[in-house]
Amino acid sequence: MRHRLRELKLQTQAREIPAKIYSVTFVKERLSVEGNMEVLEIKRELETLSERLGKTQDYL
Repeated sequence: MRHRLRELKLQTQAREIPAKIYSVTFVKERLSVEGNMEVLEIKRELETLSERLGKTQDYL
């Protein structure tokens, strides 16, 4: 399965954070980021998703 790299803008408390993730269905579903999430919460969520994909790369 081939994955496309996409750039998403995650917004927390009126700030946009650029992040690149692989476009995989469950990643898109899980990344419905709420406006009140902290940066570290978003980073932890992305790390959890990358572990599920078998990746060790940091996305933020």
